[in-house]
Amino acid sequence: MSRHWQSLARAQESVVTTRAPATMRRDAFTTTSESLWPPRTALSPYDPAGAIKDAYEANVWVYGCVRAITDALAGLHFVAGPNLHDYSTLRPSSGLARLLGPPPGSPNPELSARRLWAHAVASYVVTGQFGWEVTGAGPSAQLWPLPSSSLRPQAGTTSYFEGLGVVNGSDTRTLRKGSYVYVWRPSLGDIRKPESALSAARLDVDVSLMQDRYDHAFLRNDSRPASIIVHEAFAEVDERDAFRSQFVSTFGGVANAGKPVFVEAEGGEGVAGAVDIKPVGISQKDSESIARSRAKALAICAALGVPFSRLDSSERTYANAETEDRTFWEARLLPLLGELEDEINTQLAPIVGSEVGWFDLRSIRVLRQSRRLDREDLPRLIDAGIITVDEARDAIGIGDEAPTTTRSVRAVS
Repeated sequence: MSRHWQSLARAQESVVTTRAPATMRRDAFTTTSESLWPPRTALSPYDPAGAIKDAYEANVWVYGCVRAITDALAGLHFVAGPNLHDYSTLRPSSGLARLLGPPPGSPNPELSARRLWAHAVASYVVTGQFGWEVTGAGPSAQLWPLPSSSLRPQAGTTSYFEGLGVVNGSDTRTLRKGSYVYVWRPSLGDIRKPESALSAARLDVDVSLMQDRYDHAFLRNDSRPASIIVHEAFAEVDERDAFRSQFVSTFGGVANAGKPVFVEAEGGEGVAGAVDIKPVGISQKDSESIARSRAKALAICAALGVPFSRLDSSERTYANAETEDRTFWEARLLPLLGELEDEINTQLAPIVGSEVGWFDLRSIRVLRQSRRLDREDLPRLIDAGIITVDEARDAIGIGDEAPTTTRSVRAVS
């Protein structure tokens, strides 16, 4: 009997037929194996190494989107305490705050928490996974980032993973549970495999890369000038060879763009007069390249969840800037923060202490201003005792400035 049918048989035998509600012990192979589903004929997604090399390091739009997300999240402070999101019970000396929070703590003697988060978030966005090796426990615990392209989770029979393999050349080092943190975004094809947004955007990234390579090669190698000067054939071979040499040395390269090129016509055919200047315009195919490049850039930004105006501010105005920033945080960054917090609190928190951790969002101005308070109503609300002066200061974005009175709030509003 095959392993597949053995697994199904074990699962069916485990059904409890008593008065209690029926339960079933699930076999990880049975519930997650791709062998239960028809084979996929679509293009395979980027593997982690390919996503880094062929997308993140090769395309400016992918790099810009990833850095926009990474810089925003790495700039936050990670705090910890006994109650989730309860700022009144913060414990800066706790294990999570020491490892993942601001200095003087650090994940290890070689790296700051800000850089650890930047590497983890970038890896997660690009490859759909990241991992940390945990050495020690409790107050002596340290975190060491692992290369996302070298991670090979090892599937288990009673759990999704029994260990984490780290590939180094031809060798694979296996980390056992409790000695690593592994975070992945489950794929719809197999919940045990990571899923990256770049897999959906792979065609747009590939076209954008081909466009970049074409433009690069065009500027380096193409010899089409703005005009062609046609004249009669050369009388001597030496003169022709001299012309060819001049053509290669004089008219190649970006600095010589627009220079005229001399082409001889045998017997003077096609030449109107002694000298005939023929203008050469840009083709329709080339003229569409700009629009095509922008369309692919927009598609990449959409896949990664970053507003295009964050990378190209030419269309960004004062009126829509705040709304775009708030949307970026609420639609893209806050869900990502929630994913990271859940994984840290379920995997790392039990190893280093009893607290839970979260990202401190109190410094994000666009999130503070999302409260629905009109400035004109602030003095009346203060006089009625509904809100305090400090709450009004936060509502109008001057919470960190000089002391404010009811009168000054009234003047600002």
